[in-house]
Amino acid sequence: MSKPKAEERPVPKPTVVVADCSDAIQQAAFELAAKAWKGVDRNDMVIAEQIKKGLDEQFEGGWHCIVGKHFAAYVTNEAEKLLMFRMGPHQVLVFKHG
Repeated sequence: MSKPKAEERPVPKPTVVVADCSDAIQQAAFELAAKAWKGVDRNDMVIAEQIKKGLDEQFEGGWHCIVGKHFAAYVTNEAEKLLMFRMGPHQVLVFKHG
């Protein structure tokens, strides 16, 4: 049985867990995550890297991203620059600091 092609893979709908950011940041993070999710390599680290780089380009540098099924985080972030959401079994945490 072969794996489905990247463009055939369903993309889970993001569910917000914590949002302290603008709608523009939230929408950009969702779009970047969906694009990364459709990629050939759905490795957590690759997905996090793609989301981080996209946010750096769109909203200036200093963004950090963590993607995984099981993690805890205690972070310091700039005001209104924090978002945590679920996509399927994965949690995505993005925040800006520095």
